[in-house]
Amino acid sequence: VRTRNSACGPLVEVADEARDPEDTRFAAELLFELPAPYLERPQPFTPEFETTRRRIPGGVGHSVTARDATDLLAAIAEAYTWAQRCAEPVGPKSILPVDIVDVAAPMPPGSTPDQRALVWLRAVQAVIVRERLWVRRAVVLQDATDWVRGVLFGRVHHTPPDLGDPRDVTTSVDPDSGHHAAEIGVITTPAKP
Repeated sequence: VRTRNSACGPLVEVADEARDPEDTRFAAELLFELPAPYLERPQPFTPEFETTRRRIPGGVGHSVTARDATDLLAAIAEAYTWAQRCAEPVGPKSILPVDIVDVAAPMPPGSTPDQRALVWLRAVQAVIVRERLWVRRAVVLQDATDWVRGVLFGRVHHTPPDLGDPRDVTTSVDPDSGHHAAEIGVITTPAKP
């Protein structure tokens, strides 16, 4: 583990207090001291969602893709919360997941995939504000017709992150690959004087 980012990175993410049994250094320290022959590109150990961002009038647009509709909901939540990419080396700005918060969103009968995604995203937003949670990972546990339930992993802070207001979500399915995609429009809060 001490010589490979792809092993040390995931260990740090799930056990931030992990130490090397021989010299008792934190595993997070080892990420910055890997010997050159063993330095490798970290491999994701959790689902890696393709995410791109761009400026839009009054805010930011997020584009995400995932394998299926359930993973797309998790990807939407991670994009909206600016979650750190999987297996990146832990640094000073990393949000280590020590807190877990449940999210549940009742779905209106007959809702479209776009409506379901927006209802889910607003439920995520409400939890983040209420719990003051800075998110590292989002997991959808149940994607049923009438409910979407999941958990957010992150760290409770003294103030909630200012992520803006989700307004528009458009989902689609690529007919060739079968991958699901979403475009999310988020209006950012104007700067306070």
